Amino acid sequence: FVSEYDYSAIIPGQKVLLNSGFLGTAQIKAQVEKIESVAKEVNGVRKLTVHCSINAKDIPAGLAMVMDGGIQGDIHLQTKSEVVLIPKTAVLVEAGGYAVYTVAKKLAHKKTVRLGLEGKELVEVTSGLAAGDTLVTAGHLNLKDGQRVEEADLSEEIEANELF
Repeated sequence: FVSEYDYSAIIPGQKVLLNSGFLGTAQIKAQVEKIESVAKEVNGVRKLTVHCSINAKDIPAGLAMVMDGGIQGDIHLQTKSEVVLIPKTAVLVEAGGYAVYTVAKKLAHKKTVRLGLEGKELVEVTSGLAAGDTLVTAGHLNLKDGQRVEEADLSEEIEANELF
């Protein structure tokens, strides 16, 4: 199953790495063949079934498989490098788009941004920010452009890999 939110990012032919308890740490290469158009509710989440095909040469030697049921798989949606990632908590939803507050010389500056890929806690900014901009991530809901702010001392940096 795949979440209905990821549905539009999956197309036939995409690579999939299948894994299951009976495979141990091994993974089998497959590809997306078809995505069902009707969602099923699974534990309160609407999900779509993804059908995959496996090339016989990609099945490990000596492995007999019966896959008439569920098997886990990782679908490679997209890879990007050198992107600007920010915490979702920094983003303000506005009519027609998104904005964030940056800080320069102890003043808040509102900037319109465009968003890209989204993870659990981080979101990609495709325009409107530069790497190294200082963001306001808390207390910004009632902030005004040009308002004086105090920067917090952040002694712990966030690892993007842990949040995405």
